[in-house]
Amino acid sequence: MAKIRYKFITFREYETEAFAEYLEYKAAKGWFLTNIHQNGILRFEKGEPKKLNFCVAVLPGSSGLDSADNWNARQFREYCEEAGWKLQYGGTLWQIFYTEDEALVPIETDPEIRLENQRRITFSWGKVLGQLFIIGLWLWMLSSFIKEPGIRFSSYENIILIVFYAILILIMTGRLAGPALWFWKAERSLRKTDKFPVTTWNQVRFRNIAGGIIIIIMLAFVICSGGKSRAIPITLLLILFIMFALYCGKILEMVRETENATKTGKAMIYIVATVIVGTVALVFLTMQIVMLFPDKDTEERRYDRIAEFPSSFEELGGYTFEEGWSEKSQQTLLCFYQRESGVMRDDAGTVQNLTMEYFKSPLPWIIQSTKKTYPVYRGNVWDVQIKESWIEGGTSVVRYHYRWIGTAKLTEEDPDYNYISEWPDRERDLYVISNEKELLALDYSTVTERDVIEPAVKAMAD
Repeated sequence: MAKIRYKFITFREYETEAFAEYLEYKAAKGWFLTNIHQNGILRFEKGEPKKLNFCVAVLPGSSGLDSADNWNARQFREYCEEAGWKLQYGGTLWQIFYTEDEALVPIETDPEIRLENQRRITFSWGKVLGQLFIIGLWLWMLSSFIKEPGIRFSSYENIILIVFYAILILIMTGRLAGPALWFWKAERSLRKTDKFPVTTWNQVRFRNIAGGIIIIIMLAFVICSGGKSRAIPITLLLILFIMFALYCGKILEMVRETENATKTGKAMIYIVATVIVGTVALVFLTMQIVMLFPDKDTEERRYDRIAEFPSSFEELGGYTFEEGWSEKSQQTLLCFYQRESGVMRDDAGTVQNLTMEYFKSPLPWIIQSTKKTYPVYRGNVWDVQIKESWIEGGTSVVRYHYRWIGTAKLTEEDPDYNYISEWPDRERDLYVISNEKELLALDYSTVTERDVIEPAVKAMAD
């Protein structure tokens, strides 16, 4: 039988009673705490079962950058041992003592001082700023995925990424909001009843089990979506997470033992080291999630049109569909997106192009948000303005007129001036036709009058 066991359990700074209750339960079964890694991995060694009373406290004024054997920690432990408590484990944060004397006075007797000490450690500036930085980083990643909702929500890969980052943001926000709510309730309880609120081991166990279930569900969802062949990439992601956590813990241990350095200096070392690796890990994570959903057929295949456009290329000026690199079609339960290009050649060989983008969604928000992504940005060498807009049968039509001003943006010293100055003046039109649940964008390479797009307007209005 193994004499060493590891348990992954997270206790918050104000859950000292629950921690003590858990240690008493383990001691009665003959398992005794010997070390805590990463503030969540508990190491137990087998011994003779004993009935012990534990007292768990957080070191007043402790910091994650302090050494576990600093002067304040030694003074606190000596004070507790003089009162009759025996040290079981002393770390940077947790100070764990035990006794067989059930009548021994607890270490912390003033509930208000105890609450204030736990609050300061829970909401230390380093932890709060670190969590806010992570939340901000994930919000930035999430916002980059929803800037084009019509395209993003028509792809299951993007939806999974959006849900993934949204869950991470909610979890990290809960790690800030949850303790804040608990301390608010604790203050009210002390004012009204003079009793300190106690979190039980069963409550902590339920939270840890619920968190584990959520992680398992997320992994199962990714595995089912990606197929059995994605098992290896998923395993690599898990290894990446574990290695990153161990890396952060090791760096923190090294920083704690750094001599002749202030807390500010230690914080800067730790932040720089973790942010660099964390950014690389985040980019790698996003790339791996995208790779979980490769094309099922990696060989070159012909483009397949999922649905017909409201109006055909022939109806919009005599263009004919020409397969090339710009065709795309995808759909989910939330949105449908399809893009094709048509071409028209006159007797002189002049080529005119038309690109159609069609969105359809049961959610009006997706259509309206997609509409705001127009006009398409073509660089600062094009001047764009709304030439006209109107409503017909509940359908909105906006005409954007582009005018080439490339030479106006360059000087004679610019290396591209002579090349671009030879280009003829050009103009083109973009029409955006939309109702509550559909949007059709017609991007012409030439000036196109409104009567040409009437078939599409009527089709969208019906």
